[in-house]
Amino acid sequence: MTQMSVSADGDAESQQVWPQQQQQHVELQPGASKHQTAEFFLWTFKIEQCRADYPHNWSLCPYVHPNEKARRRDPRLFEYEPLPCPDDKKGTTCPRGEHCNYTHNIYEYWCHPKRFRTQVCQLGGACNRPICFFAHTAQVTGKRVGLLLPPLLLGSVVDGHSFSA
Repeated sequence: MTQMSVSADGDAESQQVWPQQQQQHVELQPGASKHQTAEFFLWTFKIEQCRADYPHNWSLCPYVHPNEKARRRDPRLFEYEPLPCPDDKKGTTCPRGEHCNYTHNIYEYWCHPKRFRTQVCQLGGACNRPICFFAHTAQVTGKRVGLLLPPLLLGSVVDGHSFSA
């Protein structure tokens, strides 16, 4: 099977993808799966390219698609704070683009390691949202996220939460 993709500089590329290399396509649904773990949301959700070669609902797909506005920058590669970009708030295009120190969409904001699951979901255990950025018990806020943080964030305090191993 041939897969078309767009490189970082905007050029179209095609590559041979063998069936065993294909990513299993999954749509987010309530219930536990590897696609709903904290680690997946922090480091893969709307960062990794979708490899599905058929039409599907992008809003339910956890992977990013060409020209999708929900695309996130990988927080391991880009340094930015989980705060809205002032230019985006004004409705203008951010002149700093990928090098901006702030978030450009709701997924960058809520899936940032300093913010993800640091607040308890108001629905708690009754939550059935396909995508929920909040902790469902008080025990998973802060410290649980801290276990998944890159070493440079361990030991820091963010929004009153201490991140330790």
